[in-house]
Amino acid sequence: MNVDTLLERLRDESPDGPLARLADLAADELLDTPLGDLVEPGTTAGAWAAIVRAHLESPDAHRAIEERIEAHLADLEARATTLGAFLPEELCRALGELADRPFAPDRDLVVAWLDREPVRHLLRKLLQEALVAFGKRMSTPVADSRLTRGLGDLGRLARETALGRTGAFGALATDLASAVSGEVERQIERRAAEFADAAISGLLHRIAHLLADPDLADEQADLRQALLEGFFELSTPQLASEARRYDPAAIGALARTWLGRWLERESAETELADLIATFLGADAEKPLGDLLAELGVEEIGRDAIAEFFEARLRPFVRSEGFAGWLADLVK
Repeated sequence: MNVDTLLERLRDESPDGPLARLADLAADELLDTPLGDLVEPGTTAGAWAAIVRAHLESPDAHRAIEERIEAHLADLEARATTLGAFLPEELCRALGELADRPFAPDRDLVVAWLDREPVRHLLRKLLQEALVAFGKRMSTPVADSRLTRGLGDLGRLARETALGRTGAFGALATDLASAVSGEVERQIERRAAEFADAAISGLLHRIAHLLADPDLADEQADLRQALLEGFFELSTPQLASEARRYDPAAIGALARTWLGRWLERESAETELADLIATFLGADAEKPLGDLLAELGVEEIGRDAIAEFFEARLRPFVRSEGFAGWLADLVK
């Protein structure tokens, strides 16, 4: 058999042609190979570390990624639709059903998550503003209310009488009243801050109790559904605008900087290999076919692998490089 005949047979695209059978054989071989051999942690970690290092050292790669991000954001703006309409309907329904499932987190976990100084600072500010506004609103209408209007008129009459009789003494009384009013407002602000500080711990624990109470599962599901609906109602231009506010280029530069610093450590590849080994766990000794069988997808998985091999081998055996290699092989 000469090279031309061999190439012609290899390039046969029929379902039972030589290349299809070769892909089947490769798929069977892959399925019989333990995962630990396919993804050997040390080798894989070294390869990934080398790839990432090469990327971090390439300014062109950074620009290419930033251009892709910008292209995706521009696409979101151009779509001018809501996120719910942009996402697959099945995904939206799945998220809706997930949000509707009864779920009550551990109360201590919620407290540990919420009880952080930035959260306390935000709650303190909100409480203090609300209390001060309430105190001022309570004190402002005193002189204008129906009950105190007569007292206000009486005070004004007394002031005018005092001015007529004692000159500056009457004005001093009025100024004293204004000073007292200002001091009352200052006291309200100071006491509001003290109250806010004292109330924060109770507020955090109350929030945790409400979130972790199984008896409120229906209300919590309604809350998650409302939040999810608000998420779906966001428009794609809003998402793009919000993403730009975070400055993707700056975030990317920050991530690359810290990733590079991590890779500079001598233990980086060992840590990555340990992570891969931990991820594989007991499955590392299993052939891929056994794992697919456990997942109930052995047949479809094998067919997908065979199709993968065939789809990539076909253009390869049509290439001039493969023809040259085969010619050298059959000499």
